[in-house]
Order: sequence, then structure tokens, then C-alpha cells
Amino acid sequence: DTDSEMSEDCLTLNLYVPDSGDTGRLPVIVWLPGEGFDYAIARQFDGSYLAVHSNAIVVTVNYRVSAFGFLAALTPDAPGNVGLHDQRMALRWIKKNVARFGGDPDTITVMGRFTGSMSISIHIATPIKEKLFEKAVMQSGIAVGDYVFDSDPLNTTEKLASALGCPSADFSDDMVTCLRNVSAPELLRATARIGKFFKPVMDGVLVVEEPLEVVKKGRHQAVDVIIGTNQHEGSLCFLTLQYLKSQFFERLIQNKLTTQDVADMVQFHLRDFKVRDDDVLSLLVQHEYHYQHIREGLRAQYVQFCGDMYVASHAEQMARLLAHHKKGSVYVYQFSHRPSFSKQPDFIAAAHGDDVLFAMGLVLKQHDLPKPEARLSIKLGASIGNFALNSDPSIVGGAHDLQWPEYTEENQMVMHFTTGHCAARRSVLGRAVAFWHDIVPLMK
Repeated sequence: DTDSEMSEDCLTLNLYVPDSGDTGRLPVIVWLPGEGFDYAIARQFDGSYLAVHSNAIVVTVNYRVSAFGFLAALTPDAPGNVGLHDQRMALRWIKKNVARFGGDPDTITVMGRFTGSMSISIHIATPIKEKLFEKAVMQSGIAVGDYVFDSDPLNTTEKLASALGCPSADFSDDMVTCLRNVSAPELLRATARIGKFFKPVMDGVLVVEEPLEVVKKGRHQAVDVIIGTNQHEGSLCFLTLQYLKSQFFERLIQNKLTTQDVADMVQFHLRDFKVRDDDVLSLLVQHEYHYQHIREGLRAQYVQFCGDMYVASHAEQMARLLAHHKKGSVYVYQFSHRPSFSKQPDFIAAAHGDDVLFAMGLVLKQHDLPKPEARLSIKLGASIGNFALNSDPSIVGGAHDLQWPEYTEENQMVMHFTTGHCAARRSVLGRAVAFWHDIVPLMK
């Protein structure tokens, strides 16, 4: 939305300090927003509820996005990834100054959802040896593939320069100067016209390899982590469908999908995959999800496919790799509760992003919130607070008692958050991980 409120003066942060009467240093939770690398706004998330229920200082961070944060000419003047560097600059400021607000600079947890979480996975995997945080809470996002990384950033930058009438042939200083002289609204309008998204790039400094490849080799930062997803992460595809594939979306809602519908949409979603044979990959995906979910029908197959491809399989793979190398503790959860206020179709339980509303305590703003949901929100916030304090999200005793086992290579235990009894169960994503991380890469 090029007409929404915006400013290039966006490198700001908000601090929420609980009035707990605690005389000791408090743990610090840093929130990185992210609805995509073209949209992230800190004020969208009021950190006061999480600060109270976690007994931690919560800091929400703004950083540059879209072309402002991720335009890359791969030159010293426009190297790319400046939005990621903004995040690191904010973390440095927090580490240096949070003690003035009663925070412990050596107990920093970075937390984010979707592209905020993807950013965290990049920071965990960076070769830059700078300890900016000790713990991480990653919700619904690991940086994987061309869906996240721009494999041809020069082409993206050239298209933008051309659309703005700037020199675009040789990525010269003149091109960069020209782009810098363009007003922010004009730059955003041109970005919308070219139909390209600005994303992180392999810059050879901050980002050398995809995070999962780095972690697979054991070259990642030593951090304790919580990795979370929602039961129906595939709901993240719905917004795109409403605007770009409205007829398909209508049939999806009505549960009137055909086999051809699913085949067409699989092709649509796989467009970012660089493989030797698109048709063969599409057939493999359809076969995999048809026979795994044949009883649930085509709609369930499509939702599961979307969720696994974009979020769930990568989150599980990250947990497995981190647990294998044992550089820090690993905890995994799935949020399984359908909120009473959900606007999602009735076949969706916990949608993409629902866990954040409860973890951040935003649901507590509702005066008529059912008590079981209020208790769930408080429990999740307190659990994150315990993790921020001592690297263990369990809650011992009291009304919010929670025995959360660590995720290991052997047990693969996932905590399921609901308004009823929260229980840990063994992960069921083994087949999805094998498909997306063992079989699909063979086709590249």
C-alpha cells in the first residue's frame, strides 16, 4: 500500500519495562516484526502484555524493508541486506543501553514471526562472529530457497532503475545516486509497477549460505531456541489466492476443488523452485500429498502442501539439525487452538500468525475474551519469559503448570498449545521433512 503512513526515518524501537518491583536485572526480549520483507512495523505489536506476563523488558524494533532495506547492486554503495544490518544495529544498541532500563545485556532473546523469524535464522547462521543475543524464539519462518532469497538481485535492481529512468546498464555509481535521489513514495510506486519483491541476497558477508546449510555443517551460532508453528500454516496462502486466484479460492472455501485445480495451484506455488523438470516435481508433490491425506480430501491436501512447503517442514528440519549439533537447547511447539474470534474458514484450526496473538498477549485486549483463551495467552507468555530467563520454557506448579520437554534427535517432542491440557507429542512431520529436504533437492 503506497499510500499508507510511512517514513524513511524508521530506525526506531520501543521499550516496554514491566513494573514488577524486581530489583535484579531483567531478561530482554527483542521483537522483530515481519509480514514479508516488504512490510514490517513495530507499532503493530504492543509489547506491554508480554512484558508483564514474561517479567521481561520487551523491545520492538523497526527496520528498513522493501527496496529501502533490500535493494542490492552488490556494490559497496548498495550491497543489499541493509534491513538485516538495521536489525543488528538495533541489537547492538540494546546490548549497550538496556542496562539503563533495568535489563540484562547478557540475557537477550530475539523473537519474531514469518520474515522476522526468517531474519533470526539468518543471524544464527551468519559467519560474522558477534554475539548479539543468547536465545531465539522463531515463529513460522526459516529462510529457505528462492522464496526468501533473491537469486538474481541485479535483475531486480535493473528493473527498478529502468522504471525510474535511472541508468541501469552497468550498475554504476550514477545508478545508485539516481535511485537515492528518488522520493520514497515514487520509489514504492515503481516497486509496485515492476512486480518484483526485494528480498535478502547472498552478499558474501552477512549471508554466505542458506541457514539450514550452515546449521547442517554445524557452523551456526550457539543459541538456545524455541521453534513454533501453527496447525494450519497453509492458511498463509489464502491472502494471495483471494487476490490472484479468486475462483480457485471460492471453490476451496466451498470444498469443490477438482484434481486439476490442485494440479494448477501446485504449479503456481512451485514457480520459485529451480529444478530440472517442473512437471515432474509437480507430479511428485501431487502424488505425495494425495496419498498422505487421501481421506481428508483435496482441500486438506492443498492446505497441508502449502503449510509444509513454506513453513512447517523447514521449521522441523531446523529443529532436527540444531538438536543434532547440541550447541544449545531446542524446544518446539505447535499452536493448535482455533481462536474464538477467528475470521478463517471453519476448516482451519490455528492459522498462520494465531500463535503470535496469544504469545504477545494481544488477545487480552478483548474485554469479552473467554477465560480459557486468556489463560492460554498468559501461559504462553509466561513460558517464553521463563525461557528468556533460564533457557527452559517449563512452568513449575501453579495454575499455569507446564512440563515442556526439550526436543532431541531421539524424542522429537513437540508441545501442543490448546485451551485444554497442553501436552507434548512426538513430531509427525518426518515424511514432510524427508520430501522437501531429501527428495526435492535431488531435482535441482
